[in-house]
Amino acid sequence: MKKLLVGIVALGVLSVGSVAAMAADMPVKAVYKAPVAAPIFNWTGFYVGGDVGYIWSRSTSFDPDFGGFSAHPAPKGGVFGLHAGYQYQLSNGVVLGVEGNFAWISATATDRYFTTAGGNTGNDAELKLKWNAAALASLGYAMGPWLPYVTGGAAWMNLSGCDHVPAAAACFPGTDFSGTQSGWTVGGGLAYAVTNNIIARIEYLYADYGSKNYSTPAFPVNGITTNTLRTNTVRSGLSWKFNL
Repeated sequence: MKKLLVGIVALGVLSVGSVAAMAADMPVKAVYKAPVAAPIFNWTGFYVGGDVGYIWSRSTSFDPDFGGFSAHPAPKGGVFGLHAGYQYQLSNGVVLGVEGNFAWISATATDRYFTTAGGNTGNDAELKLKWNAAALASLGYAMGPWLPYVTGGAAWMNLSGCDHVPAAAACFPGTDFSGTQSGWTVGGGLAYAVTNNIIARIEYLYADYGSKNYSTPAFPVNGITTNTLRTNTVRSGLSWKFNL
């Protein structure tokens, strides 16, 4: 009996070993892993950034003295600005936003004053654009990392001007003026999420700052100069988005 039990145990050990050896020789099938979908970018959040761009404009400087004479300086030049805002993405992909921005401008131009009858006065009107600011609302549609949008709101432009003869850089005393004109702006752009935090964009804005009267006492009859201004701006920018 003892010998029989020993034989049964030995046979069992040999069977287990054979099964283990066969299992080791069988090919192992790789475990299937489902692909992980890339996270969809969400535009909701606060952001801050900077812009560089180019501005060109059209203005009218008009003085009603002596029957009236006008000039049309067209300043153009560089724009360097800062912006900050907040966007909220709805479940249907629509993105609503608000933004405030401020920009320094380097743009000066002169143009000859002509009378209403077309006579050459021999004097030039000078206009310099110094800075502008805007409070904007935007409406866009999220297309993954891309965001086309339209924007618009209130705008302000700080400027200065004067009258001088072409050969002289100095303004005639009593003809210089400076101030801030308010108006509106509208435009659109395209933003792209480079990473979850870095946003690049390109944007166009048209602005109309209306007309404003400035005191210029050297013009003796009415003592005013009326300035009308419209601008176009193309700018590109980078923003840092805060993922709260």
